Amino acid sequence: MIQSEAESTSTTMNTADRDMKMKLFRLMYESVADSDLRTKRAELINIAYQNSTSFEIGYLMGDITDKFDMITQVSATLKRFHDEWKPIEHINAYEQIANQAIELNQLIELVRSIDKKHVNSLNKMPITMKDEN
Repeated sequence: MIQSEAESTSTTMNTADRDMKMKLFRLMYESVADSDLRTKRAELINIAYQNSTSFEIGYLMGDITDKFDMITQVSATLKRFHDEWKPIEHINAYEQIANQAIELNQLIELVRSIDKKHVNSLNKMPITMKDEN
């Protein structure tokens, strides 16, 4: 009798584990499929706007906004929990802000270089084409 209860408990746990593993597998599969779809969409957008300066700058501005929002959120969290956090948590927050600021600076430099490249290409165009842009 004790063995059958142990076996039924074991069987129930195995079924629960199997169900959890299937749910996890389905979730992972859906995640990969969703990422695949997004990648294909991004490739189509990239092909359509491959040589578009405004698309490049717009894409970078989106990244710049995301980085700035991240810095703002970490700073607000740091301010809110300033008295409660341990010194290592402060250091981690400041490092995260510094890393985001470095990435933000790099993105801004990319925008500047794209803008310079675009201005230089406009200066090389014939006068009639400059009027159209």
